[in-house]
Amino acid sequence: MGNMIELSDLERTYRTGGGALTVLKHLDFTLPRGEWCCIFGASGSGKTTLLNLMGTLETPDAGHIVIDGCDVAKLNRADAARFRREKIGFIFQAYHLLPEFSVLENVALAGRMAGMSRHAAIQRATELLSRVQLDQRLDHRPSELSGGEQQRTAIARALMNRPKLLLADEPTGNLDEQTGLAILELLVDLRRNEPDLSIVMITHNLDLARFSDRVVTLSGGKLNEVPKEENHGL
Repeated sequence: MGNMIELSDLERTYRTGGGALTVLKHLDFTLPRGEWCCIFGASGSGKTTLLNLMGTLETPDAGHIVIDGCDVAKLNRADAARFRREKIGFIFQAYHLLPEFSVLENVALAGRMAGMSRHAAIQRATELLSRVQLDQRLDHRPSELSGGEQQRTAIARALMNRPKLLLADEPTGNLDEQTGLAILELLVDLRRNEPDLSIVMITHNLDLARFSDRVVTLSGGKLNEVPKEENHGL
């Protein structure tokens, strides 16, 4: 099946008024297709930067980022945007739903931007929202939803274009424990129904780590593997 992600000798440094801050240093990483990997690390260690690089939202200072066989670091802005729409789904801690649109419109919009007809986008969005148990909330605005319902909407949106890679940044970080558990169950069910989907997830949730295939920690600008039997000690 090969690898969905291949990162080699990746470097990222931010220039600030106080000098330079290197957050990723000669980082190497591979993710086989269909694998679910959780990334742990201290605040400021570069986890979100790494996820943004994988998702073509940032470009590295050096190194290669190969996603589904394409060296995305070489893409221009327009091609990178097209690649994101076709290959990658994003789930953010802050949801990023459009407040003026309904739940159904928020999800369908991702399909419309990828070239789907209005009918096909509405049909696909309705099916996904049913899967995440929001079929009774299609006409509601995000402000009328609970945090868990907003995150379910964001998950449906992330799946709209049938991505090959799902990138999630603290998907349960803004939720209470019970709601976070419900999102965990949803993600596990998603994985069961779409075994070919590759997932990279930043989290501090040990339950998510236990359900993943693999756990790594980011420190000193590099990723380190954590044996599954040691996950409880993170």
